[in-house]
Amino acid sequence: MVAAQQLREEVYNITLKKLELEEKLKSMCFYIATLKRELDQRMLMSQ
Repeated sequence: MVAAQQLREEVYNITLKKLELEEKLKSMCFYIATLKRELDQRMLMSQ
């Protein structure tokens, strides 16, 4: 019974960490897309 409870807690903690990392990844992807858009605009303006 104790092992099952520990396993549930580990799964819960891993799930929370996964959600946290997914949010960070989304933010990073958005930031990269923003930088790329800005770079593309600057490249167009410099031609």
